[in-house]
Amino acid sequence: MLALKRFWAILKARNLEFFRDKSSLSWSIIFPVLLLAGFAVVFSDNDKDVYKVGVIDKPENFSAFSDVRFINFVDYQDIDAAMTKLERHQLDLVIDHTNKKIWQNESSANSYIVQKMLSGAIDERWQSSFIDGRAIRYVDWVLLEFWA
Repeated sequence: MLALKRFWAILKARNLEFFRDKSSLSWSIIFPVLLLAGFAVVFSDNDKDVYKVGVIDKPENFSAFSDVRFINFVDYQDIDAAMTKLERHQLDLVIDHTNKKIWQNESSANSYIVQKMLSGAIDERWQSSFIDGRAIRYVDWVLLEFWA
């Protein structure tokens, strides 16, 4: 019983000390609430496109492709830049209208899925080509972008 009284006295003293210290109280109560509110604002985008498709020289009559939901079509003029992004898994598919070619990454599951989704809008005259590349990690991307 004496050990329980000592424990209760230490617990009460520590809690009084905690509530009197305004900085520790604010960091323990207010900061987590502000952090949750900040994350809720940052990650509240519900209209995010799931897949990204690079389009080389986008034509005027591109509506057959652009009606597909959840795919962001990004216009590229340089095929080398689009192929680099496809190799690094930053694009899921590259469509080249001038040469009637579709480039897809063999090691990307998203590339396969997008190609199957768009197969109804693509006729037999289009040639499928494959490229292989591994995904780039975020740390590698930061090093390449800021220290290159």
